[in-house]
Amino acid sequence: MFQFGMIFLFIGALMVYATGLIVRIIKRPPFNNVLFVKISGLVFTIIGAIMIFLSQYPEKLEFLRIV
Repeated sequence: MFQFGMIFLFIGALMVYATGLIVRIIKRPPFNNVLFVKISGLVFTIIGAIMIFLSQYPEKLEFLRIV
């Protein structure tokens, strides 16, 4: 579950940072697409963060555990 959380976090970050490129690929009215892509990226990032915090850490990364 930790790996899936990292993947979701990475996809969400890419969606937020590459919004301009994604909107150009979609080719629709820009404002609605920008908002949709940024909110989707935020949701992916939040889901990924929740999955990371609720999962068991791999043994090699146990020193990163905060709580």
